[in-house]
Amino acid sequence: MKIKLAIAITSVLAVVAGLGGWFILSCTDDWCFVFQWQKIRAADSFARCAGLGFPVAESYPRQCRAGEKSFTETVQPPEVIQPTENDIIRVSSPLPDTVVASPLIVKGEARGTWYFEASFPVKIFDANGKQLGIIPAQAQKEWMTTEFVPFEATLIFENATTKTGTIVLEKDNPSGLPEYADSLSIPIRFSVQPQTTKTGTLEGVMTIGPICPVERIDRPCTPSPETFAIRKVFVYKPDKKTLVVTLTPDAEGKFSATLPEGDYWIDMAHPGVGVGGISGVPILVHIKTNSSVTLMIDVDTGIR
Repeated sequence: MKIKLAIAITSVLAVVAGLGGWFILSCTDDWCFVFQWQKIRAADSFARCAGLGFPVAESYPRQCRAGEKSFTETVQPPEVIQPTENDIIRVSSPLPDTVVASPLIVKGEARGTWYFEASFPVKIFDANGKQLGIIPAQAQKEWMTTEFVPFEATLIFENATTKTGTIVLEKDNPSGLPEYADSLSIPIRFSVQPQTTKTGTLEGVMTIGPICPVERIDRPCTPSPETFAIRKVFVYKPDKKTLVVTLTPDAEGKFSATLPEGDYWIDMAHPGVGVGGISGVPILVHIKTNSSVTLMIDVDTGIR
């Protein structure tokens, strides 16, 4: 009796083992995978590899590795974006979702109406909205036109603490009126490689006056945004000839730039004799890493 029972139990176990082996070998659904080798065998694409829980490297394009097999994510290269309804600005570099590092060259073309005094601001933000850098993009040809004019800017920015961010190209709007404002945003990804560029900040405030010969208490004369915007601040290398960047004061006379550590010659276009003057520049400044230099510039218009 015991022998028959043992034979029966053995037969049942053999059938169960056989069914289990068939199930393991023939099942192709992810839920029935028990062993790692089954998952490795099933991984046949990046999406399947990632879906099975294998590690994904945050490169660009991303890569997934299953055992000895490696799969690369297929990324369709985006076209040059022309996002504005009126076809005003086009960007050729960087393209959306590009991995970027500092310094970053931003270039493309925009209609002359996008510029003011041959430039417009380019800003870069991390995913939390923190501004990491700003630089004016300069027109490469005559900008007083409604046709497209090429532009270029070298954007230097501080290290990001997020994986993604946004580059914003703003229409230069010295009036400050919202109806004339426009901007273009490009999503980007930050390089995971450590950045070695040591940078500091140049910032300043410009005051301008007098604005009118006689100022009344009930009708004060204050500089308009255009009055500030036309007075550019030039940042040169120490040779006083090599232009690094041109800064445009905002409606409050403030300006700033992130610059690599080193010496810079700061100046403006000075008026002729007898028509006012400028104090505070020219001046040689030294930019230190993770620190700022503040300038105070006073423009005497010569109005009396």
